[in-house]
Amino acid sequence: MTSISERPVDVAAARLHDLVKPDEGAVSRTVFVDEAIYRKELDRVFTKTWLFIGHESQLSEPGDYLTNFMGEDPVIATRGADGVIRVMLNSCAHRGMAVCSTDAGSSKFFRCPYHGWTYSNNGDLIGVPRADTVYHGELDKSRLGLKAVPRVENYKGFIFANWDEDAIPLVDYLGADQLWYLDLAFEAPLGGLEVIGPTMKFRIKANWKLAAENFAGDDYHVLYTHGSAFQIGFLPDYDTLGDYIAHFDHGHGMGDIGKPGRAYQNDVGMAQFLGPEAIEYVNAVHERLKARVSPLQ
Repeated sequence: MTSISERPVDVAAARLHDLVKPDEGAVSRTVFVDEAIYRKELDRVFTKTWLFIGHESQLSEPGDYLTNFMGEDPVIATRGADGVIRVMLNSCAHRGMAVCSTDAGSSKFFRCPYHGWTYSNNGDLIGVPRADTVYHGELDKSRLGLKAVPRVENYKGFIFANWDEDAIPLVDYLGADQLWYLDLAFEAPLGGLEVIGPTMKFRIKANWKLAAENFAGDDYHVLYTHGSAFQIGFLPDYDTLGDYIAHFDHGHGMGDIGKPGRAYQNDVGMAQFLGPEAIEYVNAVHERLKARVSPLQ
């Protein structure tokens, strides 16, 4: 909780840990609006942690690519002719122009629209207009490829990347507790997971932590912000819902508004809107999860 009259403070004059007081249930609004804190986050968080890039189903064939961001750095994820998935900075080595301006597609190469430098989809510089005359044949293209993100790992189809060459392995970063929940989510769907359709984007003019907090820590808003979903019966009665948050290593966590034992009934209730096939699917997934999870879990 914060005071209405609270204003951003000089980070240099206040220790960062003084801005978050768990024992008091208080978080200073400064952590959401201060530019200096944000710059520290870009340096200490977004360049040193594993960041989700996309799903391997989006890169199913050689030449497939998608674009995303790692912090403020635009990146391209591609599947090369060798089948390897790579992540590269979406920035020409010449003058920094983006070499790919679309969300996703398939291509054997990327070409800068400024001077026409051309890169293979594995990031190698393969074409420079008039290189013999402009650079007198002395340009070493092998040194001027797209900057590769040094660490790329895949967990059950989910692609993560990290700028830190010395980062711990992805599975260690996620941790056993978090992976237990992720495995349930990733393995429950019959036939596996596949991304369908184009990327949906929502641009929020706010600090990244506001969105993270809303989805991973603020279930309190559901009754009022999403009240219409209760009114039409799409969501079950609010009194039947629970609210729990689990905290894991490396800053991970998860939250849910379902009471233990109610998830199946809630899923069946929503499946009724879609028909018999949806109900059959929910029942099949439920049986699959029952076989995996013990009664105590």
